[in-house]
Amino acid sequence: MTGASFVIQVHLHDDRWHGLPEWPPAPFRLFQALVAAAARGARIGEEHMKALRWLEEQEPPHVLAPFSAPGKSVTSFVPNNDLDAVGGDPDKVEKIRAGKIIRPRLLFHDPAFVYIWEGVIPPEDILAQLKDICGHLYQLGRGVDMAWARAGCMDSADLARIREAAGCELHMANTGAGASSLPAPCPGSLDSLVERYSATRRRLTAEASGRRGKTSWHFRQPPKPRARMVCYGCPPRRRLFELRDARDETACRPWARRHIAQLTASLRDRAARRLEGALPEQAGDIERFLIGRGAAEADKARRVRIVPLPSIGHAHAGGAIRRVLVEAPQGCPLRAGDVFWAFEGLSPDEKIDGATGEIREEGTCRLTATEHLSMLDHYGVRGAPQTLWRTVTPAALPAARGGKKGQSRLVREKRAIKAVRQALRHAGIAAEAAQIRVQREPFDRNASPAGEYAFSERFPAERLWHVEIAFGRPV
Repeated sequence: MTGASFVIQVHLHDDRWHGLPEWPPAPFRLFQALVAAAARGARIGEEHMKALRWLEEQEPPHVLAPFSAPGKSVTSFVPNNDLDAVGGDPDKVEKIRAGKIIRPRLLFHDPAFVYIWEGVIPPEDILAQLKDICGHLYQLGRGVDMAWARAGCMDSADLARIREAAGCELHMANTGAGASSLPAPCPGSLDSLVERYSATRRRLTAEASGRRGKTSWHFRQPPKPRARMVCYGCPPRRRLFELRDARDETACRPWARRHIAQLTASLRDRAARRLEGALPEQAGDIERFLIGRGAAEADKARRVRIVPLPSIGHAHAGGAIRRVLVEAPQGCPLRAGDVFWAFEGLSPDEKIDGATGEIREEGTCRLTATEHLSMLDHYGVRGAPQTLWRTVTPAALPAARGGKKGQSRLVREKRAIKAVRQALRHAGIAAEAAQIRVQREPFDRNASPAGEYAFSERFPAERLWHVEIAFGRPV
């Protein structure tokens, strides 16, 4: 973000938010809260209307949201709005109670959201009216999410300080496929909300019919508000490294793909030792978010990811590992720069004395940062979304391969397919998998069968599968 930008900061009074599954709170939700704050009964002043119309015409904002994790769900039983089902007797209300699931999102650090219209500066009169509207905002979303807000302009340095001090994630609008689709205001949103409010007040109408003039009530559904769906993404910070020869940095030193697990574990442990030596005060975070020891369920999305990349893309690529991608999620307590520094120059096959820390035997290769990122296109890290996904190295699934007879093998493959669908749900991928194939044989002719990979005792060979997923829409 460069230059000055218009921002609206919304502060919650509590460190939790109840608008799940939507995350972060959508720009349209903020716009609705601003319309409610500007209204005086059923009326909105002309100056406020002018300011809100200006806001709905802007491009969707970026959103700074605090680090968070889904909380535990609680079921609350409340009376259903259907007293006629029990003859209109209030004493029988317990018979029409319905379960309502309440699951807040727990917010870490300062419970505040910052909506950033990058590079946009409103006219002075519009800015004054938006500040006045924000001064009357009292909630964001549900009635339990009480809030207050303020509007203004900030430069990129101020926004960077807020992001670093508060521990926030930057959700960027219009990021291709994105991690989530959120509604945002568009021209006509304000009028649609005013119309919906008016129609809601008239949704029940009485009509007299018959000779005795019996009154019957008619319900009319209010029209939906107008909004546009925008893709939001929270991309991690990435650094791509190449495996170079320790004696000749101009030459690559490929690593056998079948030993990918040993490569990952070696790099992880060596990077952790380097970080612990430089940042002893963050030893606990290094254990949880780099090594994974003692990590809770909520920590999974915030852990550092080490992704060795076999060379693919054409028939003669060979499939050996020549690159390692390191990702530091925005929610990770470890600074991305520190994480990348810890991996720079590491040698995965270097022999080190565990007692003294001295190098007993130099390694044959070292990690070297590179700006040549074309290989990432083959793995979907960059470029347009795709509909077909295949494993290059096998996936570990809670379903064992085996069975030579057709029926036995079919049963095991069905279990594996079910495990793949469950893994997609856990990964938060909403796109429907139109077709899933699981097999022992690789899809790439230069790869090896699933059982030949050395994934340690944690993943036995019979639980390794090559997987192909065809999605119904690009992801």
